[in-house]
Order: sequence, then structure tokens, then C-alpha cells
Amino acid sequence: MVVRDANGSTNTLPTNTSSIPIFSAKASVKLDISDYFAFIGAVYYTRDPNRTTFKDSVSGVAEPSFESPDQLGFNLVINARF
Repeated sequence: MVVRDANGSTNTLPTNTSSIPIFSAKASVKLDISDYFAFIGAVYYTRDPNRTTFKDSVSGVAEPSFESPDQLGFNLVINARF
């Protein structure tokens, strides 16, 4: 079982597997267009090989199964200063 945070968010791993380290990266950029406006962008990448979901087996019993380990996200913010 993988405990993700202090609130108890967990993932149940399939039988006879152990947890693997999770890696994350973030890149951000700020572009000042003028004295009053700026664009702020960020890209996030996480490789989490411990992500699981429950799928029905051949016998109809829900068992943990691995999902794709790659996650990609981004933000774009327009900042106005007065």
C-alpha cells in the first residue's frame, strides 16, 4: 500500500509488488509584457509508477491494476498590476 499524504490518501498495489520512488519536475516562466501586465506559465511532469485502479478479474473480483505512470499538467496566468 502506498500512503500519499498526511490525510491518508492511499493506493493499493497488486499482490507481490513493492512501491517505487515517484519523480516530479516543474518548469515555470514569467514574461512581463508591460509595467501592468505579465504572463506566467508553468509545466508539471510526474512519473508515478505506483498509480493503481481496481479492475475486474476473469473471476469477477475487483483487483488492483497499474495505470499509466506519466502525468502532465500546465498553468497559464495573466497578471494585471494597478
